[in-house]
Amino acid sequence: MKQIILIIAILFLLAACVEVQPEANVSKQIKANLTTEQVLQEFEAIDKELNTTWLKEQISKNMIRPDALGTWTSRTLALRNVTETNTTAYDLIQARLDMLSAQTAVYLGVEIGENGYAPLEKKDGEFTAGKIDCSKAESIAKATRLYQVAFHNWMTFANHMDNVLLKDKESRSIIGINKERPPFYASNFQDARNKIQATSKAVKEQCSLTIPLEPEPDIPKDPQSGVYQS
Repeated sequence: MKQIILIIAILFLLAACVEVQPEANVSKQIKANLTTEQVLQEFEAIDKELNTTWLKEQISKNMIRPDALGTWTSRTLALRNVTETNTTAYDLIQARLDMLSAQTAVYLGVEIGENGYAPLEKKDGEFTAGKIDCSKAESIAKATRLYQVAFHNWMTFANHMDNVLLKDKESRSIIGINKERPPFYASNFQDARNKIQATSKAVKEQCSLTIPLEPEPDIPKDPQSGVYQS
């Protein structure tokens, strides 16, 4: 399992730096300037090939199998390479990549195990950390950063998918809206922001280690999505 996850992580790092060839792993009938309908057809084809169900994925109740992450990622990146930006098709592809990236980060965090957990207590809506074993501080820092990656990708997923569902009527009938929208919207990131901040503060104060966290994505806080108040 660990080798599979590490390979997936490397794949993601490479994907950020290396442009995928447009022809790679894309169905022959798809050429360029994809529509949302074509992207959804391609997603359905990948689902059938890998025995996955992308529209039912959710963290952490129903995550994609780890061995399917690599193929899904490379195929989706290839689709992005032949799709115009500023289109609903591009937003749909980005939403899928956000889903895959978030789940990859969760799996990598799980690999760290109990050493990555900081004891947290919630009181009056605020989180505080208990005594931290500083010999585990590096592991806690890695797990916290991965948790933040997953959280941020979940946020950007909602933004991209909201754009698709707001602008593309045909996609709404396939993907679903309101109570029928993808369960990935309801992924478990309750209090994620506060948990991350409390852990980072405790590790710095108790172990003199600064966790290099990233700023939150610069995206509109659209209340329709309902995910930004987690």
